[in-house]
Amino acid sequence: MNSNEEQTIERLLAEYDALTGQLGELLKREQANLKSGRSLEATMEEKQGLLVQITAMNQALRAYGQQRERLLDPVKAKIEQLQNKLMLILKLDRAVEKSYLSASSPVTGDLKLKPVPSRVSRAYAG
Repeated sequence: MNSNEEQTIERLLAEYDALTGQLGELLKREQANLKSGRSLEATMEEKQGLLVQITAMNQALRAYGQQRERLLDPVKAKIEQLQNKLMLILKLDRAVEKSYLSASSPVTGDLKLKPVPSRVSRAYAG
């Protein structure tokens, strides 16, 4: 790998790292908003924009990887670090989603139905 290619992949990885950092911070803000009872609508546009950017970055990295046969060890280590970071972000996203779903659920309390004697007797009376 020549120095030009090395700078290209390092630049791509640095941009990817910055994007995942922004996404992680956004998810932390969403989690704080949920805990305080605020809506997630304030962050939806920002989240959508970051997801579009990170999807484009994934495509660029994938295209770069398909064209390159060998990556240097420092580059491989950086890729592994970013993969681990992305996995943590995905876990945080699931936690935020779970919190959102439980907070927005209209069902509260006991789900057991209490039988009404007149309805029960009508159901068994042929």
